[in-house]
Amino acid sequence: MRGARAAAMLGTLALALALVLSCGDRGDDHTGVSAPDAPSRSPNVVLVLLDTFRADRVGRIHLGTSMTPRLDALAAESVVFDRAFSHAPWTLPSVASIFTSRAPGDHGAGGRLGSFTMLGPEAVTLAETLAAAGHRTHAITNVHFMGPRFGTMQGFESVDFVAPKDNRLQRIAEVTTVSAIDWIDRHSMSPATADRPFFLVVHYFDAHLTYDPPAPWRARFAAPEDAAPGAHVFGRVSEMVAFRRGERVLDDATIDRLAKLYDGEVAYLDEHVGALVDGLAERGRLEDTLLVVTSDHGEELGDHGGFEHGHTLYDELLHVPLMVRPPGGARPPHRVDGAVRLVDLAPTILDVSGVGVPAAFVGESLAPQLAGEAAPDRPVVSTGNMWGEAGRALHWDGFKLIEHPGGGVPQLFDLSADPGEQRDLAGAQPDRVASMRARLSGLDGTAGGAASPELSDAEREQLRALGYGQ
Repeated sequence: MRGARAAAMLGTLALALALVLSCGDRGDDHTGVSAPDAPSRSPNVVLVLLDTFRADRVGRIHLGTSMTPRLDALAAESVVFDRAFSHAPWTLPSVASIFTSRAPGDHGAGGRLGSFTMLGPEAVTLAETLAAAGHRTHAITNVHFMGPRFGTMQGFESVDFVAPKDNRLQRIAEVTTVSAIDWIDRHSMSPATADRPFFLVVHYFDAHLTYDPPAPWRARFAAPEDAAPGAHVFGRVSEMVAFRRGERVLDDATIDRLAKLYDGEVAYLDEHVGALVDGLAERGRLEDTLLVVTSDHGEELGDHGGFEHGHTLYDELLHVPLMVRPPGGARPPHRVDGAVRLVDLAPTILDVSGVGVPAAFVGESLAPQLAGEAAPDRPVVSTGNMWGEAGRALHWDGFKLIEHPGGGVPQLFDLSADPGEQRDLAGAQPDRVASMRARLSGLDGTAGGAASPELSDAEREQLRALGYGQ
């Protein structure tokens, strides 16, 4: 069980750090971006990616207290974007959108179970752009889609990638945080790098299946029959394959038990994201760092009769947390209500860093919102399911359109009146459906020639062991 393994995994931290894979320079500077003229030194950038983290879990009350006190404290020093949306309901296309500021239909990374496609080497990435401007770039990752084979790590000088052998043997949040702080210390102590700003990505995988929160979080959140360490664990590969094939039914009572275990994972993760913030502060690095916390996608817990992620385009999978703490903290901290997109993150980071934005990026900087301006609703295109039927979705002007494959009847939701997407208005508002479909067709790109990654037999087996196989 994961809780019992924590001490052992900390003891193997040196081994995890030895797995650092050098990405090196790609040797082809195609960003067209040079070092900025404005600030003499850009801020450091720390991008925290909380894999499979639902937006509605931040600040959620459990037994009279917040589940996420550390994220709440960070939010009190940040600009919080209440309506931030991902471009895909699973990791690979979503992360590629974050790093390229392009929608999945444009960058081409994604595919489906058994036929994944990678981000091509011609893509311009955030890490490449910051590296060209003088930043040292490093990523700490815990899933193959952010490893060396899928193209998403382009531009990182080094990647601390731990490939779990199955979905019960993951690097836990405590060890991920220690790895991040260790890298910051080594960066700061090296005369060759101490004066360079850094771009650090810290990816946490704990809220992803399996749900097996360590003590005391399991005891605090689990149903009474599941409170003992390892008493109930769901999400083994055999279980997930059976569920996806319709061979196993998860009734409401079972999903409720699983949701409680998921909440325990969220609370455990919150504690160690807080430890990362503390580590930055203790080293005097928080005040000269742009800190961004978000997620690649959420998780369905029975919201529309299903479970997991990668199978629908409802907002329990697309609505993600997003908080941005500028260097020195937000002045004043505030919340932004307008819809924003994960493709907006890279232009925002570059804007705050004083680095030019590549022409290939389609997102819009959120720097005006960091300064207090209201955010107009940006149209958000989301597409590409991992194992369910593929479709497309558009958030626009407070409404949400979901187009299903094969010309099926679309769905329309008024998100202000119906944030849970339970009342389909497509039949009652055909004109709005038509206008949103036309707008969606104009926004959704068509990526051609996306290649499949070259995976070894061992890597394919590891993906299958994590549930990423047929």
